[in-house]
Amino acid sequence: MSVDIDIDGPTLPDGHDPEKAAAARAQLSLTAALFEGFPAAITVTDRIGIIVAMNANARVNYAKSGGGNLIGRNVLDCHPGESRNKMATLLKNAGTNSYIIEKGGERKMVHQCPWFRGGEYAGIVEVSFAIPSELPVHQRG
Repeated sequence: MSVDIDIDGPTLPDGHDPEKAAAARAQLSLTAALFEGFPAAITVTDRIGIIVAMNANARVNYAKSGGGNLIGRNVLDCHPGESRNKMATLLKNAGTNSYIIEKGGERKMVHQCPWFRGGEYAGIVEVSFAIPSELPVHQRG
């Protein structure tokens, strides 16, 4: 049996097992707690760029731009010039982009990548987190 976890919660086929339904609700609760409490800013868009979710760190990180009020707005409206073009290309092609920013003496890694629902492209996730000024690179064989 598959469970489709959606923003509105898990849905189960008719005649579902109550124990499996309870497990699905527990999984959704864990997923929500991980998303909300993860120590990085996570912003999720749909495939046309509408911001559909932001965790607590993202709402704080983008507070000057509206924080949680950005949900429902198009992410392209938050990116000027070349970064807007880059984001539009990511959305169109389900692309991936990674870079490091430095602002106010703090460095952050930003990773943007597609997410999928039911095997189909559903939008872009941006994860942003602080990194140290000196970051070692370990070569693995």
